Amino acid sequence: IICSQQPYQHQARRATYAKKSSIHLTIDTESWTFMNLIQNVIKKRLGFNTPTILMGDSAIYEEGEDADEFFERNLPKLLSNLPCGGMKDGTSFTVEDFTQDMEIDIIIQHRNKDEWDEKKEPDLFIIGGKAPAPKQTEASTHEQSQDKEAEVGAAADDDDDNIEVLDEEDVIAIAPAAVVTEQEQSNKKK
Repeated sequence: IICSQQPYQHQARRATYAKKSSIHLTIDTESWTFMNLIQNVIKKRLGFNTPTILMGDSAIYEEGEDADEFFERNLPKLLSNLPCGGMKDGTSFTVEDFTQDMEIDIIIQHRNKDEWDEKKEPDLFIIGGKAPAPKQTEASTHEQSQDKEAEVGAAADDDDDNIEVLDEEDVIAIAPAAVVTEQEQSNKKK
């Protein structure tokens, strides 16, 4: 069984979630592989880019820079045969993605393959509930902030900055918290 022995420790990343969503996923846990779940449901339908999947306190899958290769062994397994007891009717697991600040709890509802109407339900899974929308990343929020500042202009600038941009010819010396211009320097000499 491939299941981390210690509780999953989040990598050194900052992530905050406005609220944790929860959905129900009806699926045949005895015919779907973990790889199919990740590709068709978690990534394609729910929109996660680099998911980390937890069952209880144990990580069973992780993507991204720091991902451990041993999680890939779980990909070809049937959902019901996954570590930590498998994904079966009533099982819940958590999917999180630090690149998008998304987190969701998924509660499994098993439905046998022969109970599906492929004409009405061609995906062979049903999602109930509302999936989380990615929060804006710090970078995109920062870019929007810069755009707004540029639109407002210097008139609305607060004067708590320690840095002021001047033309090169105006700068004589830079003090720790102030900029001395030629005019200020000549006033000091008089």
